[in-house]
Amino acid sequence: MISGLRKLKIVLTIVGIVAFLGVYFIFDETDFNNHFYNHQQEKIKPKKSTLDKNPRPNGCRLQFKRNHCLQNLQNQIGFKQCGNPACSCFPLEIFEKQTPSYLLGTFPPIMEPMFPIEKELLDVEPLMDIKKTSSAILSHLVLLSSSKIFKVGDIINVRIDVKDGAGRQRTVGADFVQVWMKSDNGPMRASSAEVVDLKNGSYIATLRALWVGDVIIVGALPLTREANAFNFQMGREYRSMNFYVGHFKKEKLNEFTLCSMFSVIPGYKLICNLTEMNYGYGWYCGKPLNGKLTCNDFVFAKDYDYVNIPITPALYKIFIRTDRKIMISSQIQLKIESGRTSQPQPNKIDCTELSRRETWDMIQPTGYFNRTEWENIKCHNHVNQRNFLSCFRNTTLILFGDSTVRQYYTYIRNVSKCNQTTAKWTHWKWYGASHCEVSRYNFSLTWAVQEFPFVEGFKTTEGETNFKPAVVLLNEAPSSGRIVFLIHYYAHFLREHYSLFIDRIRSLKTPIRNALKRNKYIHIAIKSPHVFYFTKCPAQFSIFHGKLYMDILKRELVEFHDKVWFLNIWDMSTAFENYYIHPPNEFVWQNLRLLAGYVCN
Repeated sequence: MISGLRKLKIVLTIVGIVAFLGVYFIFDETDFNNHFYNHQQEKIKPKKSTLDKNPRPNGCRLQFKRNHCLQNLQNQIGFKQCGNPACSCFPLEIFEKQTPSYLLGTFPPIMEPMFPIEKELLDVEPLMDIKKTSSAILSHLVLLSSSKIFKVGDIINVRIDVKDGAGRQRTVGADFVQVWMKSDNGPMRASSAEVVDLKNGSYIATLRALWVGDVIIVGALPLTREANAFNFQMGREYRSMNFYVGHFKKEKLNEFTLCSMFSVIPGYKLICNLTEMNYGYGWYCGKPLNGKLTCNDFVFAKDYDYVNIPITPALYKIFIRTDRKIMISSQIQLKIESGRTSQPQPNKIDCTELSRRETWDMIQPTGYFNRTEWENIKCHNHVNQRNFLSCFRNTTLILFGDSTVRQYYTYIRNVSKCNQTTAKWTHWKWYGASHCEVSRYNFSLTWAVQEFPFVEGFKTTEGETNFKPAVVLLNEAPSSGRIVFLIHYYAHFLREHYSLFIDRIRSLKTPIRNALKRNKYIHIAIKSPHVFYFTKCPAQFSIFHGKLYMDILKRELVEFHDKVWFLNIWDMSTAFENYYIHPPNEFVWQNLRLLAGYVCN
């Protein structure tokens, strides 16, 4: 079986290469210099790029001082490197020139069975004609009702007929289609729809009338079938869409090599298996070419750059757009009247009494925005800014995850005047585990930073990375005392094959099981992925995988549906029309309010 990307190697010899101009994003050397001291930086004058004719989306390039690596490479690697990661060269140049996957090496087989969506898309041909993929402008929303007047509580069904760029009805599925409903006038209200792919070019969106007033139903098509196919194909062939740069240091000797979550490091015949250092999760770096440096001399690693993957001009036109909020041109206007039910319902139970299983089983919409507050359709959430901290009296709150979880920590710390007991943050992109306390509530708050894949990490004196994974922290959780433990894995896995995400979630099972048995006062919550429309590199950072991750979380953690809370942020972020990967504070607050509503003391 030949996948679309392998066919692309042949196709690219026939098609012409499209020209483009781009703003290259500069590598943040300041962060590196904090760790890589005593280096003399080689000043390299930016040269006119020799790659202007290569179709590479602008945001998929993080380094810009490396054109010299295209010439005389052997004299610029190992101990002959420039002395700074931003200008360092490596044995195989995979960033400055297009790199077909076969040049990387042979990966061990992926043992995880293919998800149906990957199997469906693996052999989709590379897109050659932009008019043959789905067009949001030409697609239509169709109301599946003869009346445009509904009552509160009614179910509203909408069909989305997707057209291609030539106006033809598509006959296949796998587009990323989103639908939501919002108030047309008056106070802001909004809810999302559950969207089902009919696999024939049409989709069914199911909404629920939740408030009285004039509303509009809108849709978006952030990514097409062909774009999603490219992401799955590339994940299968490349495993990882980006590489880290690792620093090896012994006394005055330094060398930078490439690192990855997978065991194939392009250009390196010898690999440092640093998995044990990463608490048993796969972590590999190229072994330094300088024989005086060993694998034990690893000290630090940081995000480096995206692989320069071959891409057709048509796909380039799709992926060059960083704003993925691509709206379907047609809308549906409706009127909702009072009638069957009242919303919010006065007889709804308190959210603290809602069963944990309900939080996993609810389908969209699980709630709606009533002005700025998220109203849960199953329960009443009494938490507000004034009583929030009371919910966590005599409680240890552990927030585990990436920088979006750091936003949770920052918000609580700032509004509660939580006294930070760890190092003072010197940069808003702080990557160190943090802790603060509010003595009058006997409340402690911790942001525990996720392990690799993350932005950066270093080896501690104990020989492990500085960030403990959730499995370790769960095993260390005490057997007494009230603990709320939130776990979130998402964005940093989007650049890896999804089997890595499955393995990470699967590894949580035993620690969660043991923590629940050991401490009857522990509350564990899983934060879901969220929707965001802006991404610098949509070719290699696809939010379509967020839907896949939702399914993985529900499947892998099924035994805990009665014991662990599920925070459906995907639904909330769709209704909110969240744009950036780091949502605004008003959205962060509603996330925290949702959590507090479930676990309030």
